[in-house]
Amino acid sequence: MPSFPAPSDTAPLLRPAIGCTLIGLLCVTFYLWQGFGVWSFGIGILVGIPMLVVGMGLYVVVVVRDLRRRDIL
Repeated sequence: MPSFPAPSDTAPLLRPAIGCTLIGLLCVTFYLWQGFGVWSFGIGILVGIPMLVVGMGLYVVVVVRDLRRRDIL
């Protein structure tokens, strides 16, 4: 059975990915909760959506790195 790297090897990028995604979701949820208010647009859309994109991008990088370490890619 092949030996796989410890899960802590992917943790340096995984934690910021989770953090960015959660902050983005909270911002978008705030925008929706306020009833699409004009004043909450900046927080919800201009901050929330980019944070979600950054979080998902970091997660993709973590997955690709893990697959390369396991010699799958």
